[in-house]
Amino acid sequence: AITEEAPLDKLLTKQGKAHEGFHADAGLGCFMDAATHRRYLKQVDDWYWEQPKGANYFQQVLAGEFETYSGSHPYSHAYGDWNNHVVDVTQGLNVMMFSTGWGHGYYPAYWGYADGEEAVELTIDFQI
Repeated sequence: AITEEAPLDKLLTKQGKAHEGFHADAGLGCFMDAATHRRYLKQVDDWYWEQPKGANYFQQVLAGEFETYSGSHPYSHAYGDWNNHVVDVTQGLNVMMFSTGWGHGYYPAYWGYADGEEAVELTIDFQI
């Protein structure tokens, strides 16, 4: 939001746009830090090496997690709309995955900052 503390010039991106965003494929998005990203990629690669040709990580691992974590919530689809995928429990690494609700596409994202430029909020416009 544009306020006195966060005027438009502070909210503009380096390209002069008022928002950044992300592209989603298969209608999924997620949040994770860089260390989790590296470990997640290794986890998925290792899993595929152990599987027969034609294996699908989403169908065989993540789909069940989505259903378990959020499928029974009264405002969620039966197959689940979000998932807390644990990558490494000993290091506390996890990926919060979510359905965009609309499939693949581009979704604008807006960051909210506190004093000192610290990011404290992320709002995603799913264009509903």
